[in-house]
Amino acid sequence: MRFRYSWAESLAEMTIENALSDLSETEQTSNGHSCLVFNPTNCRMPLYVEIGVQGDLSVRSVEINGQSYEVQSLQSSSDIVWEMTLGGLKLKALMKMLPGRQLMNYYVNEASLLDGIEPEICEVRLIVGDKPVGELDMGNLKKELLKVIDEKKYQKFHILVTKEHEQTYITVAPLKPWSMTKLNFSDSISQDSSSRTLTASKDRVSNEFYELTFNKDGTFDILDKENGMKYSKLHTFEDWGDQGDEYTFGRLGPELVKVSDVKRTLSISGPLICEIKQLTTLELFREIDESKQYRVGRVKVPVTTIFRFYHASPRIDLETELTNISKDHRLRICFELPFESPHTLTSTHFGCIKRPSDPVGDDTYIEKPSGIQPQKRYIRIENPKNQLAFTLMNKGLPEVELVNRHCLAITLIRSIGWLSRSGIPERPEHAGPRISTPGAQEYNSTYSFEYSILVHSKDEPLWQTEDYAEAFSLLPIATDGSSNDVLHPIIEVLDPNIRISSLRVREGKIWVTMFNIQDKAISTKVKFPAGVTRFSLIKIDSSEKEEKVVIDGSTELSFEPFEIVMGTFK
Repeated sequence: MRFRYSWAESLAEMTIENALSDLSETEQTSNGHSCLVFNPTNCRMPLYVEIGVQGDLSVRSVEINGQSYEVQSLQSSSDIVWEMTLGGLKLKALMKMLPGRQLMNYYVNEASLLDGIEPEICEVRLIVGDKPVGELDMGNLKKELLKVIDEKKYQKFHILVTKEHEQTYITVAPLKPWSMTKLNFSDSISQDSSSRTLTASKDRVSNEFYELTFNKDGTFDILDKENGMKYSKLHTFEDWGDQGDEYTFGRLGPELVKVSDVKRTLSISGPLICEIKQLTTLELFREIDESKQYRVGRVKVPVTTIFRFYHASPRIDLETELTNISKDHRLRICFELPFESPHTLTSTHFGCIKRPSDPVGDDTYIEKPSGIQPQKRYIRIENPKNQLAFTLMNKGLPEVELVNRHCLAITLIRSIGWLSRSGIPERPEHAGPRISTPGAQEYNSTYSFEYSILVHSKDEPLWQTEDYAEAFSLLPIATDGSSNDVLHPIIEVLDPNIRISSLRVREGKIWVTMFNIQDKAISTKVKFPAGVTRFSLIKIDSSEKEEKVVIDGSTELSFEPFEIVMGTFK
């Protein structure tokens, strides 16, 4: 599966790179004072966008259609592309291989010769970019270098090739779904900065939605300002022994996680976002013994967690990194809720499924009933007695469970050593071949887990939860550019309960897959770019089902409950 995921990621990255390359070719000039941002989601809410600005340009706000939005500076960097120390003769040979400004996949935009740290070393600094910027006479540069080499003042030449200085900013901007938006950079302060409500220290964070306080053991409490409800001791670690196999978790006690050495720092502080970095140490059992009946030994696992908080969003993003140095165990993070719920709402590939919280099954099942559930991007828990609700979102963490109807647990690691074992209390019979799989222990592997939480009202519609989950999982893509020709949405669906799953290009047409997340029929207007006059509904085998006439750039589509609809246009 790792190979398949890597293949899929490579194809996706290649598609993005090719699209950005095609887009850059349409640009006549690039003055560096604007960028284009693509929103690859169905989200209608303002999105947090990270943009990189090369050079020394100072950006204090961005403008979209004349409206100004505040920015926050995050970090500055100058990435090293290539670094080497050469003698004069080798440098001469290298210069012959450089016919023009192009160096590898970059263009030389600035060059300078400086005295090195040591008297006998000359430092040759080249600043490169993705595009040629300004005038640079490579012939004169070569002549100057040859003259310095022939003078034999320096014995060695230190070549340092770096990308242009890049400053990363973050902003909150309204981005149309499935569309490019142009952000114009400005050195003027935005007028919307007066209403900022985000305040933070290393132990406390507050915005208009919640107040969060960290505890000494690394957990935190949240006060929901909308309804006054407090969520206590969230984000606890749980670690049970696992005598099972790759099919079935076999719980083995005792459960043990001892937390120590908790340290926090306010690593980023600003008007739009802040981040708190927390270091902790977890003491876990080392493994289970050969009899598979007892947990033995102790290990200490350093854990780093980054908490990101936003001014204009109730979302709290978390990233936890650790190296797994324990075997035969399941490590989870738990969120204790102040209410019970008999059901969960878990996202799947084309919608959301309502599932019972309690284990499913009875004594007639060969395998013991379990409450473990799969999820795609989120799990939402609602209080049946009032308006409280809690949502946990994730990136690539598909296993969740609502334990005893009130403790939400997400699995980080399962370490086991067998494809299939018999005699597990949860499943006494084999589920497959009895093959040893020591690699499934994931021992000494370092992981970074990304997840996010929301405390909100049950009245919040499901499509809004979908929006938050997509905004967390699918980040906007920013690229250089100033063209106005690409600012039209690829397709617009007016009802937010109808979600676009994918867009692709085949045989000169755009293929779109949409689905209805509601248990009721929905009719909605769909808008298309100028020039589109037909929209063909198709079956899954690509045969045409029905043709819709597009009048004034739009047509009406009908969806049955939970229906998936596919179509093409050009």
